[in-house]
Formats: sequence, C-alpha cells, structure tokens
Amino acid sequence: MSELNLVTNMFREINDTASGVGNCRQYNREKFIGYMCSYVPVEIIMSAGYVPFRLSGSTRPITKAYAYLPSACCSVVSGALERALQGEFDFLSGLIIPQTCDRMREIFDVFRVTTNITFYHNLIVPMRTDIIPARQFYYDELKMFIAKLAEMSGKEIGTDQINMAIKNYNVLRGLLRKASDARISATLTGLEYHKVLMAAFTTPPEKVISAINNLLQSLSEKRPELEGRVRLLVSGSVIDNLEQIALLENYGALVVSDDLCYGLRGNVGLIPSDSKDPVSVLAQKYLGKINCPCKYPSQIRWQNILENAKASQVDGVVLMLKKFCDCHWIEQPELERRLKAAGYPVLVLGIDNETAIEALRTRMQAFLEMVTKRKSRGFSNDCPKNF
Repeated sequence: MSELNLVTNMFREINDTASGVGNCRQYNREKFIGYMCSYVPVEIIMSAGYVPFRLSGSTRPITKAYAYLPSACCSVVSGALERALQGEFDFLSGLIIPQTCDRMREIFDVFRVTTNITFYHNLIVPMRTDIIPARQFYYDELKMFIAKLAEMSGKEIGTDQINMAIKNYNVLRGLLRKASDARISATLTGLEYHKVLMAAFTTPPEKVISAINNLLQSLSEKRPELEGRVRLLVSGSVIDNLEQIALLENYGALVVSDDLCYGLRGNVGLIPSDSKDPVSVLAQKYLGKINCPCKYPSQIRWQNILENAKASQVDGVVLMLKKFCDCHWIEQPELERRLKAAGYPVLVLGIDNETAIEALRTRMQAFLEMVTKRKSRGFSNDCPKNF
C-alpha cells in the first residue's frame, strides 16, 4: 500500500491545483490547446505539436459566468466558463469546442468573445453516428480542422505526424483500460482511477504514461479492505467533482465500472497507427465509440451499460446526472427501466459541482444499505426483482 500511496500522490497536484492548471504551468515549455468533449480527436492536437488539455468545471461558486449564461445551465459549461473568466485558462494557445449538446453549441461564441484565447475552432459532430454519410461528413470536418490548426501552428500535419500521435495515445489508452480493469479486480478504487483520468486529460502524454505504468506495477493482487464492498456502476455525463465518487466509496461502495464521458465512454480504444489515411480511421473510431446521449442511436449505449454491469458483477447502478443536462434526463426513465428489468437496483441523483455533499449523503447511505441487505438475502442480478 505504501508504494500505491506514493504513486497516487504524484497525481495530487494535478487534481487538487485548479484541476490541472497548476500542473500545466509547471511545463512552461509545453504548448497546450484546450478541448471540451470526448468527440475531439486529441491525436490531431498532438500531431500539431500541442498538448491536449481537457477543460473541466469548478467546485467554487460561480460569480462571473452567469452574466453570459442562463441559470438553467449544467455545471460543466458554467464551471469551465467561470474558470476561463477568472484567467485560469490564459495559458492555452487555442480551444476546440464541438457541436454536441445545445449548451456546448451555445458556449462557443461566449468563450470566443469573453476570453483571451486567440485560436478557436467549432468542430461539427454529426447527430447520428452509425451511418456511412455521418462518417464522411465528420471526415471532412476533421480535414478542415487539420488545415486550420496547421495554418495557426505553422507546422505540417501529415500522415506520419498523425500516426505517431495515434501510437502515443494507444499506449495511454491501453494503460487507462488496465487501470479501469483494476477496479473490477478490486486492486484500485473508483476514486483512484478517476484521479488517474484527470491527470491523463491535463498532462503531456509521455509524462503521465510513465506515472501510470508505475501505478499499475505497484498494485498488489488483493486489497483486503476493498473485498466485500457493494460493487457499483456509475453512469452520467462528467463527474469532475471527485468528492462525489469519494462519498460513495466512503460509505462502503466500490465503483468498479462506469458509463461516463470522463471514463469508459470517452475511451475510443486502440486505433490502427499505420494507415495511409489516418484521418479516415480517426473519423470512424471517434464516431464508432460508445456514444453520448446527445447522439443517436441510444440503444447501443444502453446495451453496453448492461453488458458492462454484468461483466463487472455490479450489485447496483447509480445514475449521477448533471442538473439541466436535458440529454441525460430525457433518456433516464427508459434507461432506469431497462436496468431494473435486468435486476439492478438503481439510484438517480441530480448533481452539479456545487451540490452540497450533505444533500447526497442520506440518499447514498440509504441506497447502499438497501443493496447490502439485498445481497445478504442472496438476490442475484440474473433475473428481475422487485425492490
């Protein structure tokens, strides 16, 4: 455990200092380009000589952003804008915002006129992701993105550069997948895994790859304190307030799997790195990943959640949905129905980054007590149960 603590402490500064900003300023020789959403191919940013930096929200009170946003706005968008207005993202050389949900579409112009970032690009992502015309459209969008990024950077972004970036991110994604699997074997907690993810989103890949390697090598086969816990799958959009994961695990749960944009849903898997047309491969892989509720069709993602729940042997599912995230809330009743029909207890929580922990504690405790009692009675998730 001492080795594990030493390695996870490497991520503490990244995660605790303005969610990565302090870390970026350490690497002052690096150039960073920010992005929002997992539909932005980070390989293209890296191939232009920049470090991809994923914007996250803030747990501090919003004091400036609501001057430009409606109050019915999720904390991902409002928190990221707040941090930008506070000058936390001034080190960025550019910002890429895709057209995904309505709020993400609207925030592009607000960022552009209110911040000091000089390069912006609005990446259009098709609403339907499973048809050939959509992939051709996205391919054309990526080509335009590459052309604008090459013009801004003054660097060639060709096949060799993109394939090299793909190789680097294949290594990182492979390690992140192993870290995720360590949750299933109860050698890594959900909180520790999410700290690793936050570091991976905000750190030069070569630096974080070495650290994750050390982490994985330090893991023991068994951690007795994690055995016998209530095993959970957490689903939602973005959880960038890690206290919300910590709260579940502090009361005896273990988050062993997820359906999160900052988790498995954002991992596009390994990508061929020897293609003569790597842009086509990127378009196919990014649109072919497990989709967000703002994209269609949803049934593929719902089935993936059920498969992950079974493979991870979870005892229950927690839907941690951002307040005012219409995409997730619209599909919540149907997803909850399917999960319960498969035999899984479900807890639905509306959260944002300013949600008081006390407001979540009682409901989490009651849910975990119910699931624990259910386990003690020998209930299985192989068939529906009434709860």
